[in-house]
Amino acid sequence: MKKPSLLESLAKKTEPALAIAEPASAPKVLDDNNIMTSFRIDRAKLFEMKTLDYQRRCRVNDLVLQGIDYVLDVSRRNAPAQSPGEAT
Repeated sequence: MKKPSLLESLAKKTEPALAIAEPASAPKVLDDNNIMTSFRIDRAKLFEMKTLDYQRRCRVNDLVLQGIDYVLDVSRRNAPAQSPGEAT
């Protein structure tokens, strides 16, 4: 049997029927009141943080969160006291 030429094959080729797919349902996301962020950090600082997290047996993300908590605690302590009805 003779193999069909490229032109004959292209002429006979029909468009494949497109399968209609069901729309994917949105993944269920629990609202835990957190925001996902990303940031850039200097390589030397990251290396130091990885060394520290290895010593503390935690993750770099945990160190970052501890740093955020520390800065917020310090800023709250240094903020002037306001009465409850006073606007911020």
